[in-house]
Amino acid sequence: MYDSSIKFSEVHYKVYWVIKDVYMNEDNCKYVSYGIATDDYSIGDVSTVQEYVEELVHLCNKYNLSKEHLADVVEDSIIE
Repeated sequence: MYDSSIKFSEVHYKVYWVIKDVYMNEDNCKYVSYGIATDDYSIGDVSTVQEYVEELVHLCNKYNLSKEHLADVVEDSIIE
């Protein structure tokens, strides 16, 4: 049944999610890092701080970010 009390702008779809992977640094030491993925695209090794990537994913989903802009948003968030 259609709920007319929900406005379209209030509906958010989970397009992005956090991914976790193990990487090797230049000293051959392993580390865990988190990235962002969607159905057909991902950016790994965004940060070693899981909460940081979770918040970035939350904002991307909240504002329905187009995946064409994901790389720019990730880059801008790291620079700041």
